[in-house]
Amino acid sequence: RILGWRAVTACLGAVLCCGVLGHTPASPGTDTCSSEAGDDTKGKPSTRPPAKFPAIKKPCGCGSEATIPSSMLTCVKSAASAGAGEQQKRGDVLVITHVLQEAEGYARFSLALTAANLAAHGHGLHLERSLDKQLQRGQGTLAEINGHGKNVAGERVRLRQVELLLQILQKTLKQDEAGDMPAWLMWLDSDAAIVTDEDVLSQTLQLPSIVRQTHVVVCRHGREGAALDGGVFLLRRASWTQGFLLAWLQELNSKQGAKGAMERAVDRARKLGGPSAVLELEAGSISTDLRERPYATVRAAPLIHLSKMADELREEFFRAVWSWACLRPGGLFGLAPASLQRLHRDAAEHQVIRLLERREEAAIFHRGGRVLKPQEYGGAVIDAFAVYVSEWGPDALSGVRDDRRLRLCAAAYQSTSGIGEHKPSKLASACQEAIQQESKRR
Repeated sequence: RILGWRAVTACLGAVLCCGVLGHTPASPGTDTCSSEAGDDTKGKPSTRPPAKFPAIKKPCGCGSEATIPSSMLTCVKSAASAGAGEQQKRGDVLVITHVLQEAEGYARFSLALTAANLAAHGHGLHLERSLDKQLQRGQGTLAEINGHGKNVAGERVRLRQVELLLQILQKTLKQDEAGDMPAWLMWLDSDAAIVTDEDVLSQTLQLPSIVRQTHVVVCRHGREGAALDGGVFLLRRASWTQGFLLAWLQELNSKQGAKGAMERAVDRARKLGGPSAVLELEAGSISTDLRERPYATVRAAPLIHLSKMADELREEFFRAVWSWACLRPGGLFGLAPASLQRLHRDAAEHQVIRLLERREEAAIFHRGGRVLKPQEYGGAVIDAFAVYVSEWGPDALSGVRDDRRLRLCAAAYQSTSGIGEHKPSKLASACQEAIQQESKRR
């Protein structure tokens, strides 16, 4: 009887964890549920966060039918310690971000996830909304600014962000008479989110490579990232750091332009403060966009930054992750860390279908409020779907070919070929080759 009830309990647990949540049971003798082929938690016993970490509460908006951006962002402000002037224990991190009106659709979900993590681990959040007025003052709306060129608005936004960081840094240095302000500041773009239950910020700052002389911690975006990620980085709250931000502002305003401005500022900082003044972590160790790590769980990819993707894809993906955090027992960690692969792939697939259904329309996708041109669809949407081509082709690990998705991938790339300066990517070629290989086999 005892063994029988144990079997029933295990079966019910598997149904709740796996059947309801779209998972498949793991191997016998474990309490995990693997997501799909390639989940790196398959067959491994689950491990919960250390007991010293408080349980993460549900993110803002859960249990409410209304997910109005303004309401959710108001909740985000109160969920974590908001405001640069609020007292915090030394050693904590103050995360600084801003949300433009054009970004509210996806930012309400990305920041709700981030705020839940920060609140659980004692970090602060400063959510800035005033940059809209600064950007628009005497220059029309941001959408109108975007209409003058694809980099005009992006460069202007980054310039204002660095100015904001400098203002907050100077303000906190003046207020820290009692020595109880956070030791570090972190900039986090609104298209990025902390999706893990673990204290990833403290874990990063405890790395032995971060020494007393280290004032800036940066990372290249993704494992194949060519440029430093200007949307996710850490700054020591010290007077020396002001010099780095001033150098960055100078580079942004230089004749060389915004491209490579952060790299040049880092080089200047190292010449002034020595090699250890700026620490560059292993590429992809802070943030990833899931393209080079499509099977990542919330442990392997604790911070997601969708910097080059369309606003519509960002919103659908972050909404899906937020829904899991709201509905899944134990949040994104649960009995086993949630795999982000299926959520990312499905969001990209839905947007590819939308592209093919509405290809004749002028404004299908946006980025930062700017209407994307057809030749930009590949990097903003289609590549995010095609990165999973290895799942569907003749050599799929699961052994199951998916002709529908292969044809969908190829059709999406073909719909943008021959437009402007569009060049077929390696992923586009992979989709075509998979179809050709299958045709030969038949």
